[in-house]
Amino acid sequence: MELHKLNKLIDKYEAGETSLAEEAQLRNYFKSHNVPAHLEEYQDIFNYALIEKKHSSKKKVRIRRSNKYYGLVGVVASLLLMIGIFSFQYYGNNELTTENLGTIEDPVEAYENTKKTLQMVAEVLNSGRKDLEYLKEFNTTKNKFLNN
Repeated sequence: MELHKLNKLIDKYEAGETSLAEEAQLRNYFKSHNVPAHLEEYQDIFNYALIEKKHSSKKKVRIRRSNKYYGLVGVVASLLLMIGIFSFQYYGNNELTTENLGTIEDPVEAYENTKKTLQMVAEVLNSGRKDLEYLKEFNTTKNKFLNN
């Protein structure tokens, strides 16, 4: 293929205007000829499929997904949500007035109560971190199997 035709086809390829036949011509050219130095980067692009065929894995990974419980989980979640809303409406109907806001006048006692409350919140939030360790281990093991 002449160099000016090749350059035209590459320009068309970069613009996304080539047909499948023209792309096949480019692949054949880059597979079978000595490529000029300024076009060597395109050789990797057009020979990618040939290179990757050699590196493909022979192992088949079989992933079994069980989706028979998805519907049941949705129903249970909906029921729990409805029970939570009902209990909040039924038991949480106490109106707040200025007398029962729970305001603490002593600054030291207010500080201690705030510290206790924030400590409880921190414990609840940190309890979720334990589950993330299991997830990290699962992802590491999964990646070992998928990369081999």
